[in-house]
Amino acid sequence: MRVRVVANAVVSTDPRRVERILANLAANALRHGAPPVEVEVDGPVVRVRDRGPDRHPPRG
Repeated sequence: MRVRVVANAVVSTDPRRVERILANLAANALRHGAPPVEVEVDGPVVRVRDRGPDRHPPRG
């Protein structure tokens, strides 16, 4: 797993809840996706990506 920090930010939130959410996203990406799993922090935005097949393709 790779973690990339683009920009830092200070946010006011429940740290235990954020930890649980991020752990769940990372675990799902590792379990159901394909390497590499990447976590990107861009200020208050956190993205978790993998290279596995898209389980829910975009609608349209």
